[in-house]
Amino acid sequence: MKAWIWVTAAGLAVSGCSGEVRTTSQGDDLSSQRTTTAATLHTNKDDVLLEQGRKAASVGEYATAAGRFEAVYQHLDAGPERRANALYHLGLVQSNLLNTKRDSQQAMATFRKLLDEFPKSDKRDATEQAIAGLQKSGTK
Repeated sequence: MKAWIWVTAAGLAVSGCSGEVRTTSQGDDLSSQRTTTAATLHTNKDDVLLEQGRKAASVGEYATAAGRFEAVYQHLDAGPERRANALYHLGLVQSNLLNTKRDSQQAMATFRKLLDEFPKSDKRDATEQAIAGLQKSGTK
């Protein structure tokens, strides 16, 4: 007996059981459901966490933002670009001048980790610029 749980968010109904997930967009009938893997749910969750982190950082909730970015980075199934993106934003939070718990050395380590682990990331140039800015301000 399968138990399905439906969650509706932004016009998306999600059900799943035993590693299989069915999604139905608003307006679709049940016969046109498409089956995706559980990794798709994780990807969506990671995207949500990244967005929550960016929003938290934009309103000065740096600890919350850092937690969201760290969670995405730690999730290996998030994929390299999402994980690199999470590290980049984590470094920005750690080095933000408005962050009362600012830690430039930790930010530098985070940015270097991004370059070491994800050398082909889309965030490479921005990360190198962030490192240069930290170095210019005296962080080693």
